[in-house]
Amino acid sequence: MILGITFLKDRVLFAKLHGQDADSELISFFFGEKTPFDSNTPGSLWPLIGDEGKNAFISAEKAVLAIPSQLCYLKRLEIKTIYLENSPAYLDWLASTQLPGDLTDYRFGFIKLGESFDQTSQEMLLFACLESRIAPMIQSLALPEEGRELRLMPEQLGLACTLERSLARGDIAQAGIINFEADCATVVHVLHNRFNSSRCFTNGKDRDLATDIETYLLSRADTLESFPLVITGNPNDFHTNWSPIVPAFMGIHNLEYAGAWGVADYEAAQ
Repeated sequence: MILGITFLKDRVLFAKLHGQDADSELISFFFGEKTPFDSNTPGSLWPLIGDEGKNAFISAEKAVLAIPSQLCYLKRLEIKTIYLENSPAYLDWLASTQLPGDLTDYRFGFIKLGESFDQTSQEMLLFACLESRIAPMIQSLALPEEGRELRLMPEQLGLACTLERSLARGDIAQAGIINFEADCATVVHVLHNRFNSSRCFTNGKDRDLATDIETYLLSRADTLESFPLVITGNPNDFHTNWSPIVPAFMGIHNLEYAGAWGVADYEAAQ
């Protein structure tokens, strides 16, 4: 079983995936105002949510934490394959040219998105998050006595997986997904079954969020191709004239699990 994890303001969401194309189990655990991130104690989450959550974490073959999109910097890079094969330190050096300050200030990594036809270069996604922002989340899940490894995955990649599952199988020329949380909306653009770009929009009473999101998507759209859109999370009274809108595969009552399910699915495919 692969466990995908996302944190919301007052709860943590678990998506238990028992293999690709298998049924998933979606569970939420509330911790309310007692945030687990204020403590320096490893595993501070578990006393707040009880044994069911802890046992699910322990029993998982792999556990994957979705890095919140509003905290995660992403950049697609084309990298010569020869550099990857001949220089183990190359990716660290490359990250240092993309991120300000010291590399020790970040949790970062690279994810392969694709490869050139002649295999001489690879398209990779650099993801990075400030250590000071992600460390409390990681610490809250820690179980030193279990030796549990926790993988990190950008929430945006998880949303791209949820988008792909929600659409008909085959080549997805272009598509988008919007995931709503309490204070932000994350938009992900997929091009030919591959993550292409994303942007996080903060919510505000005076902001025309629909127009901002539509403008962003139109700036990336090929007007000759259909551009289906999936909406997940908690959109509340959000309204858009975009067409077509495609329902998420997980059903209307489980839309907030889009990120957790997606990172678990991505890991299962590796």
